[in-house]
Amino acid sequence: MDELIKEIKNLKVDVSKEAFVLMNSRYSPILIEKKNFTIIPDLDNKDYSEDFSEIAFIDGGQAVLFEGASFCIGVIRVVAIIYKENKRVSKKLEEFNVFINMEKDNFIVKTFPSNNLNDIIINSKDEALNYDDERVVPSRVLSIVRRLAELNIASNFDTVVIDGTLEARYPYEIDYVNNLKNAFALSKTCSLTTNIGIGVTDYLRNLMDGQWVYYPVVKNNNPLHPADICFIKLNNNSEYIFRFEYKKNIEFNKVLKIIRTLSLNSNDPVFLGYPYGLIDADQYARFTNNEKKLLQTKIGVKLGKEWYAFSKMLTSMNSHEVLDNIKF
Repeated sequence: MDELIKEIKNLKVDVSKEAFVLMNSRYSPILIEKKNFTIIPDLDNKDYSEDFSEIAFIDGGQAVLFEGASFCIGVIRVVAIIYKENKRVSKKLEEFNVFINMEKDNFIVKTFPSNNLNDIIINSKDEALNYDDERVVPSRVLSIVRRLAELNIASNFDTVVIDGTLEARYPYEIDYVNNLKNAFALSKTCSLTTNIGIGVTDYLRNLMDGQWVYYPVVKNNNPLHPADICFIKLNNNSEYIFRFEYKKNIEFNKVLKIIRTLSLNSNDPVFLGYPYGLIDADQYARFTNNEKKLLQTKIGVKLGKEWYAFSKMLTSMNSHEVLDNIKF
C-alpha cells in the first residue's frame, strides 16, 4: 500500500509542455493555448441574455423490466424542464413502455402508447451496436430508443441543453440531431486526454483559474457530429470542468451568451458549477427501484396464468439477479 501511495503522490500535471486533445481521425487537433480562454464575467440575475432567457433542460431515464434472449420489455421517461431567468416555469414529461423483439437479424421496436418511435427497425449487425464482437442484447436497443426520445422532445423547444453530446452514433439519430434548433449539450464526464498523457480537463484546470470558456478544441470533420466543442468552467468556486457542445449553425458570440446564462444556473451547492436545470431534469427522469418493481408487478398481475410460462423465458438473462439476492 505504501508503494501505491508513492505512485499516487507522483501524479502531476505539467502544463509547461505543449498539448492538444486526442480524438479519432475525424477530428483535427488544435494546440491548447492560454489565449483561447474567454473569461465569464460575474453576473447578477438581471444579466440574462434576451436571446436565451428561456431554456429547456433535457434528460431521460429508462428501466429494463424484463429481458429474455431475444426480447426486452422496458419503460422510458423523457423530460424537458423549462427555466426562464433562472426559475423553473414549466415542465413537459413523456413516458411510454417499449417492447423490443428480435426477428431474424433485426430488432423491432413497439411503443405503448404508440409514438413516432413505434415500428423502428434496427439491424443487430449494425457496426454502431457492435461491442467486442459480442451479440447485441435487446436491452442495448432500449438505450438507443431513449436517446431518440430525448432528441424528439428537445425538438419541441427553441433553445435546449441536453445531457450528453450532439454526436449521432446510432441508427436514425442524425435525423433527430439535425432537427434541433438552438441545441447545446453538456457532458458530466469527459475521458478525453491530451497527447502528453494528461486528461484535457486536468490540463485546462491547471492552466487557468476562475470561470471561463475554452475554444477552439479541435476542428470537427465528423459528418455525424454537426457541432463545435469547447470546455467550460461555470463557477469560480468549483473544480468541475465540462465538455460543452453547440450546433454549428450557432454563432460563437451567442454561445457565450448562453454560457453566461448557464453560469447563473450553476450556483447550487448540491453540485456547484453544474447547471441546476440538468439536475432538475435528471431527478424527474430517473426511475427508482420501487417504480421498477411496481411496474413489474403490474405486468405480472395482468399476465395472470400466463406468468409462469413467461417467467421461464427470463431465466437465462436474470440468473445474475438470483445470485445478487443470495445472502450468506
